[in-house]
Amino acid sequence: MKRRIRGENKNIEYKREIPARHEKLLKDIIAFANTSGGQVVIGVEYNGISVSASERKRKELELEGQRISYDTMMEIGRDFEVKSAEQLCKNMYQEAVKNCKTEEQRAAVKNMTIQKLENIGILRREGKELCPTHAYSLLTDNPNRNAIIQCARFKGEDRRIFLDKREMDGPIYR
Repeated sequence: MKRRIRGENKNIEYKREIPARHEKLLKDIIAFANTSGGQVVIGVEYNGISVSASERKRKELELEGQRISYDTMMEIGRDFEVKSAEQLCKNMYQEAVKNCKTEEQRAAVKNMTIQKLENIGILRREGKELCPTHAYSLLTDNPNRNAIIQCARFKGEDRRIFLDKREMDGPIYR
């Protein structure tokens, strides 16, 4: 759905999307900061017509604004199982040792514990109960077939040329 929004002025700048090259956007923000202030509104064309963001993108931005990442959110419908968490700790330790190149590095690898999983946000506490997060699912059996991790490697700094792109649907270390 598109709707008209009042036009740009000295205190408001519209951007259809965040540009691939951020210099212009940063200059606008700095200019507002150095003068009487203003707003840069993403998702609106220059002529004031709003551009609908996907539901997923809106949710992403909402979480980002609250400083919450998808990975650390509780996995709804999944109960915490000690045996499964202990297996994840064992797998993480084995994977860390396997990726070491020297005996010194292997000797420095510490055991993963359930407490460490909580400390780094793979498990989270709701009241007194431990709960698995989305990250936990991606590191174990991943029952959510829609959850994937996308990784890419680019040539240069402008993210235009892909050197490598992969999708992983968990457990991601396999």
